[in-house]
Amino acid sequence: MDLCSAKQKNETEKSWNRLLFSLPIRLSIRCAVLILFLAVAFVILIPVQRAMSSDSSNWITTGNLSTLRGGGVDATLLKNGKVLISGGMVTGNGPFLSSAELYDPSSGVFSPTGSMNQIRETHTGTLLPNGKVLIVGGYPNYSSAELYDPNTGNFTLTGSLNQGRMGHTATLLPNGKVLITGGRDNNSRFSSAELYDPSTGAFSLTGSMSRAYCAHRATLLATGKVLITGGDNGDGANATESVDLYDPSTGIFTPTGNMLQARQTHTATILANGKVLVAGGYINGPLTTNTAELYGTVKFFV
Repeated sequence: MDLCSAKQKNETEKSWNRLLFSLPIRLSIRCAVLILFLAVAFVILIPVQRAMSSDSSNWITTGNLSTLRGGGVDATLLKNGKVLISGGMVTGNGPFLSSAELYDPSSGVFSPTGSMNQIRETHTGTLLPNGKVLIVGGYPNYSSAELYDPNTGNFTLTGSLNQGRMGHTATLLPNGKVLITGGRDNNSRFSSAELYDPSTGAFSLTGSMSRAYCAHRATLLATGKVLITGGDNGDGANATESVDLYDPSTGIFTPTGNMLQARQTHTATILANGKVLVAGGYINGPLTTNTAELYGTVKFFV
C-alpha cells in the first residue's frame, strides 16, 4: 500500500470514529428535547382536558332516599358525619311526613331512623353542641318542637314555641342557645323572635324585629351577632330589602343598611373575610334575580 492510500484510510477511520463518538450525544440531545416537549404538553393539555370534562365527571350517583320527599324537607349534618333527613311532603299537595332517615357517606346508603312525633314540613333542624338536633315548627304543627338523639335514633318532644311558625329561621348562637326568627302561620307573618335553651328545654321570647319577616335568611356573623336579610314584604308575593341585626348580649334587633335589591328565598353565606354574600332569590311574584351583593361592616354594596 502506498503512502497516499494509507493516509486516506487513516482519515476515513478517524471520520468513522468521530461519527460513532458523536452519535450517542446527538441521540441524547434529541431524546431530551422530546421528553421536554412531552412534559410541556402534559402540563398544558391535562388541565384543559379536566376543565372540558368537569361539567359531568365530578358527579356520581349515590343511594336513593327510602321515602319519596318533595318540598319542605330539612337536612342536618350530624357530628358523626351522617346526614339527618326529616319530614317534608311526598308531593305539592301532601301527604305530609313524620318519617326521617340517615345518609351514611361511607356507604352511600340512606336508612330509616326513628320517626318524629309530629308530621311537619318547612320546619328547621339545628345541630346542638351536645350532638342532638333541635326540630322546630313547620306545617301543620306550628308550635311543637322535638329533639333527635343520634345515639338512640329517637325523637322526643321538648318545650313548645311561644308563637307557632313555619318559614322561620333557626340559628345556633355562640352561647349554645338557638335563635328562632319570624315565619308565619296560616293567617299572619311574624316579627317576633325567641330563644331555645337546651339546658332547660324551654323557649323564651326575646326582642322583636323591626318588621315581620318570612322566607328571609339569618346569618351568624363573626362578631356573634345575627344578620337578618330580606323575605316577603307581607303580601306573600313581593320581596323586601329590609335588614336587621340581632345582638345576643342585649336581645335587641336593630335595622341596618338595606340591601340594594329586594329579595326572598335567597342565599346568605358568611365568607372567610367576615363579609356576607347574598345571592339570587325572588323579587316580585314569580320574577327572580341573578344579582348578588356583599354585606360589610357598614352597609350593603356591590
